[in-house]
This record gives sequence, structure tokens and C-alpha cells, in this order.
Amino acid sequence: MSRNSGYTFLDFAEDVLKSSEKPLLSSEIWEIGKSSEFLKKLKFEGKTPHQTLGARLYIDVRDNPNSKIIKVTDRPARFYLKSKMSSLPADLSK
Repeated sequence: MSRNSGYTFLDFAEDVLKSSEKPLLSSEIWEIGKSSEFLKKLKFEGKTPHQTLGARLYIDVRDNPNSKIIKVTDRPARFYLKSKMSSLPADLSK
């Protein structure tokens, strides 16, 4: 999905993470976001949008050096905004 195709799963994750004080699992991002106004902006089809969100996060963090999102822990993978890394507790940084 290209950036010009409207509000994406990555936009959704970024909006949820902006209001979070801690890194979140992709499932937590989905749960928080689906009860917000962000869900209304997200156009998707399929039965497992939470899995699509997780896949988009993994791919973007892995392949896009300009990603606004970073994976801060492995197993479980927790995501956070690069712009908020200075506020991340030391025990959660890689």
C-alpha cells in the first residue's frame, strides 16, 4: 500500500503510539486504536486486521531506514516512536 493511498496501518500505529507512554505490542496498538477515532480513518478488508498491523510494523521497521517507528524489544516485540526514544526507560532500550 503506497503512502498516497490514504490512512495506512502505519499511520494508525503512529497515532496510537503518539499517545502511549511506553512501547506496545502490535496487539496492544490494535486494541487501543480500535476503540479510537483512528479506526474510522483506516480502510481495510479481511478478518485479521490486527495481524496485518503486526506484519506492516515488522516489515517497515526491518526494511525502511526512515521509519518513524522502532522495535525496542524482541520476544515479545514492542514498538515505539523513534521521536520518543529519549523518554524510554533504559531497561527497555536495546
